[in-house]
Amino acid sequence: LSSEALMVATWPDTVPGPNDEDSIKRMDLIRAVTGRIRNIRGEMNIPPGNGVDIEITSSNRKRLDMIRDLEHHIYNLVAISQMKFGEKPVLKGFTATGAVDDLAIHVYLPDEMLGHEKKRLDKEIARLEKGVYGARKKLQNDRFIQNAKPEVIDNEKGRLRKMNEELESLVQR
Repeated sequence: LSSEALMVATWPDTVPGPNDEDSIKRMDLIRAVTGRIRNIRGEMNIPPGNGVDIEITSSNRKRLDMIRDLEHHIYNLVAISQMKFGEKPVLKGFTATGAVDDLAIHVYLPDEMLGHEKKRLDKEIARLEKGVYGARKKLQNDRFIQNAKPEVIDNEKGRLRKMNEELESLVQR
């Protein structure tokens, strides 16, 4: 053999290409928005093939214009019936909302999903209430406090605080 074996050859040098920061930002935005829409659809059990109405809102006109210019890419990546843009939501109905930086993404859900979402929220509230009750009981147990390491007690207090915050957020909805 006249050349080095692949296992011991040096790694080839890369050829420098154009570094278009604007294109990278635009692609990152497309990826983040489509990912957020897909996450909401998955959480709400909306089949990937069912088109949904989307509304993207922000007070940042520049970002809205950027995402509006990329609208055709989002249509190709996610099943959407219609997409609207603005500073405030104008469509009416039941929504699940997510955020990408300063963009709010509102996915409008069919009315029949309202019952499904209420059941899901009630189940989550019950789970959190049970967790809060258990954590409080544990922290009120003198034997636990005397025998547990301080970091275990702190973790349990943090867990209780987090569950209380989540519970408060869900109850407000």
